[in-house]
Order: sequence, then C-alpha cells, then structure tokens
Amino acid sequence: MSLKKLLCLAVVFMFLPLTQVFADECQGLVIKDIPPNQGEGTPPNGVKQWTVIDQLHGDTSNKEGVPLTYAVHGGYVYPADHIKLLNCTIQKLSAQEINEIEQQYAQLGIKDRDILRYRLKLDNTAQNADNILIQALEDRLSRLGFCSACASSAAYAYVKIASPKCVQWMGNFLKTASSQKEITVSDVPDGVCNVPNSAWGSDGNGDLSSKIQKMRQKLLQDGLSEIVADRAVFNDIKDPSTACGLLVKRAINGDQAAVSLIGTTSLCSVSR
Repeated sequence: MSLKKLLCLAVVFMFLPLTQVFADECQGLVIKDIPPNQGEGTPPNGVKQWTVIDQLHGDTSNKEGVPLTYAVHGGYVYPADHIKLLNCTIQKLSAQEINEIEQQYAQLGIKDRDILRYRLKLDNTAQNADNILIQALEDRLSRLGFCSACASSAAYAYVKIASPKCVQWMGNFLKTASSQKEITVSDVPDGVCNVPNSAWGSDGNGDLSSKIQKMRQKLLQDGLSEIVADRAVFNDIKDPSTACGLLVKRAINGDQAAVSLIGTTSLCSVSR
C-alpha cells in the first residue's frame, strides 16, 4: 500500500461516525500460499500456508463489501481469499457510511476500487476483551484531543498495566471530560500511565504458526483428511473453548475416540 493511500485513509477515518472502531489487532491464518509480488504492497517473498499474520485491518473490498485485501500498518497487503480470520469478524458498512466514505474518497481523488466498504470487528470473547477495551478507550481519548500515539499508550497502560495512579487519573479525567462541553488535552501527565518497553512483548506469531503446524501434523498422522484436520485446527485456534476445541486437545493427547468424532461428526465444521 502506498504512503499516499495510507495518508488518505487516515484522513478519511477521522470523519467516520463516532461509534465506528476499526480493529487493528486481528489475526489471520494463511490457508493458501501467497505467491511473491502479487501487486502493489504485497510481500516480495510471498507467505507460506499456515503462517499467522498479526495486526491485520480492513483494506479494499468489492461493491458488495466483500473483502478483497487485508493490510498491516507499515507492512504488507494480503489477498483476503488466502486468509481466514482467527479472532475477528467481517462487518459490512451501512449504506450511509459507504455513501459518506465514497464522497470523501472522491474529494481526495482515490479510485473506487480502493474504497473500504467493510470493517474488521474483534470477536467479543474473553481472549479479545482487553483489546476491545483498549480500542474503545483509545477512540474516546483520540476524540478528546489526544494524539494517536498518546491515546494508544494511555489506553494500553490503563487496561494492561492498571497501576492505581493510572486508573485514578483516567477515572478523574473522563469524569471531567463528560461534564464539560469542550476540553483540550494533548497527553497524560508524566509518570502517570507509563508503559515499560518490556510490557509490549512480542507478537508470538512464530509460536502460534508452529503450534498450528504441529497440531495439523498430529491429526493427519491419526488418519484425518487434510480438509478435516484443517477445519479442526482452525476451530481450536479461533475458540479453544468449543466442543471442537476440546476434541482437538484430546486428539492431540492420543485420544482416538476424539479423533473419530472429529472425522465423523459436524462438531468441527467451520465457516469463513
């Protein structure tokens, strides 16, 4: 994705409805090899099947709002039909939202094919709860005047670090902001909601990709077909608390009854 397009997208998103929050913590599983150099912004060396891609967000779609590509800020663009989302759901924009975006894109001179007509929404699960709270707080702080980086850092500190000082300051600040018509702020006071570098950690994609490969290989060794094994692994990664997830865990530990149930029932069927 070109820098020009990224800048234009940033401008457009500033004017979207207040209730709209675009997920940027989505994980996607590559279900088919992505060949190298498939177009502007695509990975020059391609991406292998069963790789997990982190930090995905919506990119382009067709007229009906079906995703054509996903992208990563500061990273690459990926064909949507090569990826299954692990923790997000595709949500088409309303006709009103699309109309507003189309008008703004036209003013910016952006081509129709680049118009975003969907959003990626984090699934409201226990695994995503922190990120959903961070997004909601980041959006609130941004609209109160915080710079993007300041809002992100403060929201992360409040949810993930939750120091008493940060929690108290955030509560007082939001209470004051809610009682005033106008409030101007640019940053959190020094030392209040700090995030140590060690807290950010790594994305862990390598570990997850490796886990997927090992799970899949074990199920194949137990005699399941590729399509059944793939569906079972995807279900387990997406939500391990489901009946399928429980079966997969049993199967990985050598439970042949679980292997049989995965292969002969619809418990591990999956939709996009």
